[in-house]
Amino acid sequence: MFFTVGDIKTKPQSKRFKGYSYTVSGEKTDDDFIKEIITSIYANNNPNDPAFHFKSFGGKNLSIIFKDQFGIIVNHKKIYRMRKELGFTRPYKDHFEHSNRRPNNHEINSPNAFWVANNKFIPTKHEGFVPLLDIIDTFDKTIVSTQIGHSSKSKIL
Repeated sequence: MFFTVGDIKTKPQSKRFKGYSYTVSGEKTDDDFIKEIITSIYANNNPNDPAFHFKSFGGKNLSIIFKDQFGIIVNHKKIYRMRKELGFTRPYKDHFEHSNRRPNNHEINSPNAFWVANNKFIPTKHEGFVPLLDIIDTFDKTIVSTQIGHSSKSKIL
């Protein structure tokens, strides 16, 4: 779909934000009204109010709340953009990934020089999860010892 302005063909400017959403009955609701609702949710400091815990919800749950409580159909992505614009989102925390490599500060030239403990929990039929502790030699990757018990604690006796 192109518009002609004189001899130049131009595309219509795509507007990402429509500026409104629809209610359950099919009426239009302005985005400013939705922003007012979001700010009232975050301004609520009364823990006895049933809507007090709405501020701990994410965008998907808030979109469900908007549909059920207020009758407004809003996409969760739009709610996130509005919360970000109003300053109610925290910056994303970059999570640390644990490496599977052993430490580089150990020189391992022979067996039994450096051991690693591996703690697993195995499901059983009657007792729930049973802890299994394996001691592994890092030189040749053999299991030196295995301990199966009712509890697994890091307390040194």
